[in-house]
Amino acid sequence: MTFSTLERVAAAGTDVNFARVERSLMGEPVYLGVGLDGSLTMTVRGDHLPTRYRLALGAFRFSQYLRLGWMDPARAAAGGRYIDRPAHDPRRDLHTLVVDRSDGTLVGYVGLSQPERFGLEADYAVRVDVDLAPGTERRRLWEAKRLVRRVGMGHGQLARNAPWWALLALTRAVTGLREGGELAAMIGDGAPDGSPAMLSLLDYDVRTIVAEARAENLSGLYGPMWRRGVSAVPFHAVPHPRQGPLLHRLENFLAMGRTGSVRDLLRTKGHADA
Repeated sequence: MTFSTLERVAAAGTDVNFARVERSLMGEPVYLGVGLDGSLTMTVRGDHLPTRYRLALGAFRFSQYLRLGWMDPARAAAGGRYIDRPAHDPRRDLHTLVVDRSDGTLVGYVGLSQPERFGLEADYAVRVDVDLAPGTERRRLWEAKRLVRRVGMGHGQLARNAPWWALLALTRAVTGLREGGELAAMIGDGAPDGSPAMLSLLDYDVRTIVAEARAENLSGLYGPMWRRGVSAVPFHAVPHPRQGPLLHRLENFLAMGRTGSVRDLLRTKGHADA
């Protein structure tokens, strides 16, 4: 595969239309929300998504990482790589999609899975049930991955809201799994001012650890991401019972298309809606 072919495939993955995805589901979504910002947000189990959409999600994730400069294009092209396809049982995979209803464009994504091997253990010299969540059963740890917003959206309302819609829907799913006894904690990694900080604003109890990234990451497919100046940190996040009212306020803020800073809204947790 040549580099130009890789770029064309990435573009095709970015342009898949999701306008009809809701009507194509093979099961009830875990979360469904609609906003005046033009968004449709849903969290759906992997085996409830038709295969064409699961493949499109993998192509979307791949294309965004390529365009963010987090992937080595030469390695991807040489390996014929054009899709990010997690090797998880789709029944233990939850996908959160944020779609622009005006044209069916996918604008945001985050995944949650209960894999046999955790990505954190592949990326860092850690054992998640020893170093990150001591004493927690591995089957009750769920891993969040691939929080991403479409590259090049500009500074409009939907661009501002997309990652917050994704995290709101993710949190609704996490809460359901926890109440059902399937989840003790969510784990993942991110820049300290990225996912861990955003989850803290959503009233998760978040703990981070310092862990050494595996040396092979620096020269691998995602080498450019690992060689950035900002180092990601593994995190352990537990939803707090007080989240409910805050999530309701956030959902109302996003759904009503309000202006202003989402972070400022979340920092004033005890205040009434403005």
